Amino acid sequence: GKIASAGTNGQFRTPRHIIRLMVEMTQPTPEDVICDPALGTAGFLVAAGEYLRDNHPQLFRDEKLRHHFHNAMFHGFDFDPTMLRIGSM
Repeated sequence: GKIASAGTNGQFRTPRHIIRLMVEMTQPTPEDVICDPALGTAGFLVAAGEYLRDNHPQLFRDEKLRHHFHNAMFHGFDFDPTMLRIGSM
């Protein structure tokens, strides 16, 4: 059923619990640059941001780390303009 409801370009919405597992396995740090080459709804980037907030409380108290978080840490790509709009929101 999920394959049949996938987008016309083979898009698939990864369940949130799987995204959280992937983020926990990669254990991002405040110095990392995080890229999602299949952005979709940006669930992976959002989960990575939440993980950093919960596991690195110093992140927002350090000026350099806070600037990196807000300006250079997260990158995402997708070929579907609708997904890009959803992801940017």
